[in-house]
Amino acid sequence: GEHGNKGSTKRDPVTHGNMTAIAMVWYSRKQADIVVLEVGLGGRIDPTNVIDRALVSVITSIGYDHTDVLGDTLGEIAAQKCGIFRPGGRVVAYPDQDPEAMAVIRKKAKELSCTLTLPDPQAVTLRKMDLFGEEMDYKGLALRVPLIGKHQILNCITAVETLFQLRELGFVIPDAAIQDGIAGVRFPARMEILCRDPLVILDGAHNPSGLAALAAALDLVPGQKVYGVIAMMRDKDCEQALSLLLPKVSRVMAVSASNPRSHTGESLAAICRRHCGQVDFRESAQEGLKDALAQLEPGEALVVCGSLYLASDLRPIAKELAEASKTR
Repeated sequence: GEHGNKGSTKRDPVTHGNMTAIAMVWYSRKQADIVVLEVGLGGRIDPTNVIDRALVSVITSIGYDHTDVLGDTLGEIAAQKCGIFRPGGRVVAYPDQDPEAMAVIRKKAKELSCTLTLPDPQAVTLRKMDLFGEEMDYKGLALRVPLIGKHQILNCITAVETLFQLRELGFVIPDAAIQDGIAGVRFPARMEILCRDPLVILDGAHNPSGLAALAAALDLVPGQKVYGVIAMMRDKDCEQALSLLLPKVSRVMAVSASNPRSHTGESLAAICRRHCGQVDFRESAQEGLKDALAQLEPGEALVVCGSLYLASDLRPIAKELAEASKTR
């Protein structure tokens, strides 16, 4: 997610450490069988890395984020993430990594005598893909993935391979449990369809890799005509991220999110104009959304994106406003 405290671009390590400690106490009290412990920042220096032993260490897709802390190259960022590896442990890594990042993952795994498993995209048989997810087969499993985009196929098989590793460790995980678990996945603010008529999509992606994935997923929009309501934080690589997204967007309503680090609607609009010919702005995210819905053309989709803060601001009202717009 997007990190940082109010009025600051830096995370408070004490607060984050305290939150992690509280979580550990809670898991202990609840006597959790398995904890899926997501790293907050990188890996090597994150408070979650106090765990001495992990059943499986998982590396998801590596992109540019928090470069002021993690490094300026994907290799440097990958090295930070590989800090979660344990000697002789099991590692599963997302298969479609940048070559520089993958080289670091392989090197670190070898140095620590880890067993490295990469999911096999060639083992996927895709039966159906649309705005509502995918139907596919993978190594004998028929899977329904209710998440949008080709990258979610790779996320899915990364999760499946992790479960296969747990099976090898003695956990009883039937095929049906994997199938039901994946079919029941819900991911608010990640290509989340809030309304079908008009089509309104919410995505909290806020860095170049996230917005590139969103751009690829927008190819599935019927007619591929998209109006973007966008906010971004000033400390993100807005120029690069928007250069990847906006070729898929017909027009933009730039707005400000409710966080001191947010671009103003006007300042974000100036960046958007370098990549899109039709840009407007409002300082109020709610007013920008209302105006965009009022201007929406028949068959045009609306995507709210660029910031988890914006997603938080608008998710409670976007569906209601979109449905109300049908009665105009």
